[in-house]
Amino acid sequence: MGHYWLHRISNEWGVAKPLLDKGYLTIGWQCLITEKSLCECIIDKHGEGFESLMNELKVKWRSRWCLERFARFKQGDTVVVPLYDKSFAVVEVEETAKSICDLPKDIIDGFTDIILKEDGLADTTNRNIDIGFFVKVKTPVKIIPRSYAVDKLQMRMKMRQTNASIDDLAEAVEDAAKREAPIDVHEILVEESANTILMQIKKYVTADNFERVVKWYMEKIGASKVYIPPKNSNEKKDYADADVVAVFDSLGVTIYIQVKKHDDKTNSWAVEQIVKYGEQQEKNFVEGMTYILWVVSTADDFNDDAKGKANEKGVRLINGKEFSRMLAEVGVNGIDEGFNN
Repeated sequence: MGHYWLHRISNEWGVAKPLLDKGYLTIGWQCLITEKSLCECIIDKHGEGFESLMNELKVKWRSRWCLERFARFKQGDTVVVPLYDKSFAVVEVEETAKSICDLPKDIIDGFTDIILKEDGLADTTNRNIDIGFFVKVKTPVKIIPRSYAVDKLQMRMKMRQTNASIDDLAEAVEDAAKREAPIDVHEILVEESANTILMQIKKYVTADNFERVVKWYMEKIGASKVYIPPKNSNEKKDYADADVVAVFDSLGVTIYIQVKKHDDKTNSWAVEQIVKYGEQQEKNFVEGMTYILWVVSTADDFNDDAKGKANEKGVRLINGKEFSRMLAEVGVNGIDEGFNN
């Protein structure tokens, strides 16, 4: 398995960025490419013996270690390259470090204002371009918005040094590279909250209390009136049943809800109960009011028979995960009040 690195284009952006687009990730240190022993250390030995060699050359700059890390980039390694405009690239190394003098001729010829001399690149005014070494990376180079990366990776991209090992962020890098949309913090919070809510409901909330939770939810989202019909009501004939009724006067909507505290899957009986209840209530329908049938269950899913009958009769099925997400969306502050009302 390859290593993960972060490497920024720290100089000569006008040349280094187009080279990256063509598949060549670069670093400076043009002043050292004529040092044969150093080039051998970087190109052939991948940085082995770097410290002692730099001591011999009397190079003491702290930034020298960025060159040593660059020399250790190996085939199959992944490199994160921070860019401007709140973006970055994730590239895979194809070949290890080489002198800029080994850059293919056709790449040089692709620049109209750059020439290659024995001691490196220069522009048409004979100004040396401080690019000393490159690694070949796979193309096309994918540019990714920083909003696709988790906070830790975004923060690491703000570091000032040219490069660093980021093996500890391997998972974050791979996740960012696969994303097709920005990280949705709201979605993450709702999803995580919903998982916790559902787990606690299944563990601690009784069937009667779950009815009260559903009643509380309907109040929370603005129902004008919410009530739990009596269990032995004369209106509940032939097993017709609704556990919660929520009226939204401003919307002209009434929702009849059958509530089930189940595990695994809820069967079609719940659908039959709420459909019968709705049919028996037709005599009490108010003109202009729309009546909707729901089944809310703590179960993971509904069986095929239940889904088929719900689709036929226009019943909305809400499983435990979906209802927990609904609770997470509105917030659970004060939910305990629902147990006592």
